Amino acid sequence: MFRSRAKRAFFTSYAATRGMTLIRGKSRLPERTPLLRRGEEHFSERSLLGPLGEGFEGTLALYTAREGRSTPGRRGDVDFGRYTLGLVEVPECRRLAAELYCQPRSGFAGFEDRFRPAAQRVELESTALASRYEIFAAIGQDPVWLRRLFSPSFVAWLIEHPPPGFAFEYFDGMLCCYVPGHRETAAELDHLALATVVVAARLRDEATE
Repeated sequence: MFRSRAKRAFFTSYAATRGMTLIRGKSRLPERTPLLRRGEEHFSERSLLGPLGEGFEGTLALYTAREGRSTPGRRGDVDFGRYTLGLVEVPECRRLAAELYCQPRSGFAGFEDRFRPAAQRVELESTALASRYEIFAAIGQDPVWLRRLFSPSFVAWLIEHPPPGFAFEYFDGMLCCYVPGHRETAAELDHLALATVVVAARLRDEATE
């Protein structure tokens, strides 16, 4: 009980100090990217709406996707995954990158098989980046533009600065950045918010050049 009250107080304080609106309890998120459509049941357990950083409004959410639902004769649900998300609209990039996925290499086995034939691997020159991430884009996306997007400075940032387990997917105007697990400290939420803004700014800047 004490831990539950402390958690509620933390999120209330976090929202207030950052000018965000807190939504408690289960709520639906827009099913705009593959992760947000994952599983038979998916919902946010807490959502924070408002400024994520300079120039971007969005959502931080503690997200759960489940493969099954509770039934009277069944004990509980089968968990598919828990994530902390940063969501932001980046409509400027829609015509150039209908789909883009950047996933940790060690934690997303089989991604390519699940997305074939809709997506293809993006090959870049950085071996350090390739050792950490697998990157996919929709078939037919401009490879020259994709190489410009992953500029040396953006590649260096991806290697050195995101939260552990960081990944992102961009689908039809919606950017979803995420890390595994429910992160419940100010430092972790701030880190994800900052990372989401960095990726969103990179997409927007390259789309509008």
